[in-house]
Amino acid sequence: MTPLSIAIGVAVGTWIVAVVAALRLMSHRLPGRSAGWYAVRGHTFFDARQFAPTGHAAQRAFVLAAVAFLLAVIAAIAIAFASV
Repeated sequence: MTPLSIAIGVAVGTWIVAVVAALRLMSHRLPGRSAGWYAVRGHTFFDARQFAPTGHAAQRAFVLAAVAFLLAVIAAIAIAFASV
């Protein structure tokens, strides 16, 4: 396994974790807000105030997975350009 394939694998894994956390958050929506409301306002997933207090753990998992995904993508880009 090359470092690039490892970084890509980490990026895919963290993306899947973020999607699962986002889906779990949908059961903690605030009253009166539909899934469509959240779908067109993706930035709300990064704000814990946009969900019921029972969803804070899932929201933290989403944020951590999103940050890990970003770092894995940056690492993959750096590895790809360093190997040229």
